[in-house]
Amino acid sequence: MQTVTNFNKYICYADTTIFQAMKKIENLGNKGSIRGRVNMFLLIVNKNNVLLGTLTDGDMRRGIISGLNIDSFVDKCMQTNPITGLFDDDKNNKNILNEMDDGIDFLPILDAKDCLIKILINSPNKFELNAIIMAGGFGKRLGSLTKNTPKPLLHIEGLPIMERILSDIENNKYFRKIFISTHYLSDKIEEYINKRNNLIDIKIIKEEVPLGTAGSIQYIENFDKNHLLVVNGDILINLNFSSLVNFHIQNKFDATIAVARHEVKVPFGVIDFDKAGDFLDIREKPSIINYVSSGIYILSPKFQELCKTKHKLDMPELLSLGRSMNLKIGIFPLHEKWVDIGNIEDFKKIN
Repeated sequence: MQTVTNFNKYICYADTTIFQAMKKIENLGNKGSIRGRVNMFLLIVNKNNVLLGTLTDGDMRRGIISGLNIDSFVDKCMQTNPITGLFDDDKNNKNILNEMDDGIDFLPILDAKDCLIKILINSPNKFELNAIIMAGGFGKRLGSLTKNTPKPLLHIEGLPIMERILSDIENNKYFRKIFISTHYLSDKIEEYINKRNNLIDIKIIKEEVPLGTAGSIQYIENFDKNHLLVVNGDILINLNFSSLVNFHIQNKFDATIAVARHEVKVPFGVIDFDKAGDFLDIREKPSIINYVSSGIYILSPKFQELCKTKHKLDMPELLSLGRSMNLKIGIFPLHEKWVDIGNIEDFKKIN
């Protein structure tokens, strides 16, 4: 247990924007050096250091998906009734912290006027994951670009797409092993991995026939022991995976789906009318907003067990199956830049 009395890096004010708070939390996460979870939270105080609420990365992402944006103030999504301790009751404070849910590892300690005195922080629990990169697609929509090169090895600004994904995984303290599922031009991916200076053990899963976007999960070793990060091999994302993993752990999800905001602008005035055909309203050039799968997931051992099918299995089918069995599935909204390289236009644009 750590006692923090110099807590400036953990505090912000109610008029801090979500974007500013996310950058501050991101900096806390980047300083984590131990294997396992990294505590990433902020305490919201006023000018007199009175505690107003607590804030995690997950609180802000839930705020965004409920309608806030990155310029909204953090007081719109902070926890306004957090659990706290008293500065003169160390024994009880430690008991409170030890009895908290696994995902909450910090306790603000206040004086009689609710001013912040110190923070107690538990050492993060060890939590390890495997990761699998889905790299077996043909990339047909990219035409001649993928005739002799598998899509994950195409270069974006001088680096293969797969290299960017591998580096993001290797630089995170959670992961113990990486699997790469291959089919089309699999020998080229295997050759690339063999020549690379791998920082984590990497194993190739070669699909003799295409198994879909989830079928190869059945070949992961000891899948009953670790949660699994699943990443499509043709996306670009600047996500710190610690945020996703913490969100998954804190909410005790069986599966977490990272979703990206997708907005379509209707170039006309849209007419609203009732069942009788009477005019209600006209909305000039409205936006239609949906959240789409980003191709990034975390699956618990329970979900991985469902992949033991010995036949083709796509991720939507797997998630629907888990839902029918009442497994807990959560949504992790991305604010980070995300690009799915689906066609030649996407590839040229991102370059």
